[in-house]
Amino acid sequence: MLRAIGRFECFKGHQQLRGPCPFHATKRPGSRSFSVNLCKDVYRCLDPDCNAHGNPLDLWAAFHQLPLYEAVLDLAKQFQLTLQPDQRRGNP
Repeated sequence: MLRAIGRFECFKGHQQLRGPCPFHATKRPGSRSFSVNLCKDVYRCLDPDCNAHGNPLDLWAAFHQLPLYEAVLDLAKQFQLTLQPDQRRGNP
């Protein structure tokens, strides 16, 4: 997912990636306020003015400014996944 967004550079740590936040303008060059925990599959911006956080779907939705349902459809298209009819909105 991080590669697909590909807009920000991350710095390697043990099971964590850090880098500048893709959601707000950084005030410092080399900022590492954005943290992704690979074990827990969550992200968080440590800047108190931003405080963005969530899971990979939340990240995709926020980065592309989409509602969650639309983010699912966008991800499926991006990664060439076929959704079954019962996985689409409005079907029982």
